[in-house]
Amino acid sequence: MSRLASLPAGPWPVEMQVDTENPERGPLSIISGEKDTPLLPVDIQTDNSTLGGESLPAVSASASRDAQGRVHVSLVNLDPKAVATVDARIDGQKFTSVSGRVLTAPAMDTHNTFDTPNRVQPVAFTGAARQDSSLKAQLPPRSVVVLTLVGS
Repeated sequence: MSRLASLPAGPWPVEMQVDTENPERGPLSIISGEKDTPLLPVDIQTDNSTLGGESLPAVSASASRDAQGRVHVSLVNLDPKAVATVDARIDGQKFTSVSGRVLTAPAMDTHNTFDTPNRVQPVAFTGAARQDSSLKAQLPPRSVVVLTLVGS
């Protein structure tokens, strides 16, 4: 039986569930670069998202380095309505390029079906820019963004 990972219970309109034993499906397909890699400390600055009197950071982040030395930064914008501006810093890292992919949809309840299997799928993301060890990004509402940073 597949294990499911989900966001903590709260006032958020939809709980995101992912099949951890079949990562080629859904949101995990774009974070495959982080599988079995050591995490790096990442410091992000972002606004809060508030819903139903509850407030928490609009964006959560993780970073890791793969065997080829590339750094993968995963960013999740929990806000269902607002673009999130992110300033991220990975200490001791300098980068020459950034590329990315994003998974989002027009509404929180948008989903794939047998009739429309590609309604929600990862696409190229160009809303990020680098500055040495800093990264600035504009994340669409209700999105998962994975950036790949290559150093010199």
